[in-house]
Amino acid sequence: MATSGISRTHMFLLRGSLRCMVAFGWLWFLVPLLTWRNGDAVSWDGQTDHSQVAPGLHTVRGAAAHWEGQVHVEVNQPSVGLRLLSWLPEALVAVAVIVTGFLLLRLLYETQAGRPFFASSASRLRAISLVIGVAAVAVPITWSTANRAILETALRGQVEPHVHVAQMATWLLVALVVRVVAEAFRIGTRLQDDVEGLV
Repeated sequence: MATSGISRTHMFLLRGSLRCMVAFGWLWFLVPLLTWRNGDAVSWDGQTDHSQVAPGLHTVRGAAAHWEGQVHVEVNQPSVGLRLLSWLPEALVAVAVIVTGFLLLRLLYETQAGRPFFASSASRLRAISLVIGVAAVAVPITWSTANRAILETALRGQVEPHVHVAQMATWLLVALVVRVVAEAFRIGTRLQDDVEGLV
């Protein structure tokens, strides 16, 4: 009986966590819209070559910057394009979080029904793998594009591009692991159907 209670508690926490995952994903869209409406400056924590900022940061009029291991930049009255660029990396992360959370929630409901190997389980896991893989490539590239555009707008001089290759490789590995799990679910579904056909 205690085990059953713990199981129900864990299931409740899992469902709640996944629902929060989806809900907080939508908040990522709401917060930038509020800052745009108020006309706030674009605030950005960027990266550039240390030698470029060691002598001091030379900003253009209407921008402020300081060095804290990375470049913190604020651009007053930015263009619409610059606002969109600063928002795009987080927007892609939010989309990936929302879609992944929703698919995991559906998968959890199927598992809770007492039959984890549904035909749709493998397809949902493949979709999750695809979402993570696309986000793993798209987010670092869009972040690098935004980083370069914002720093070039705020700072005088050329800014070296930075792409988080290690971060990209880590999430591609996660996508690969999920894809392997999806294949295991596909085989499990087939074996379950074969066993039921023999009964």
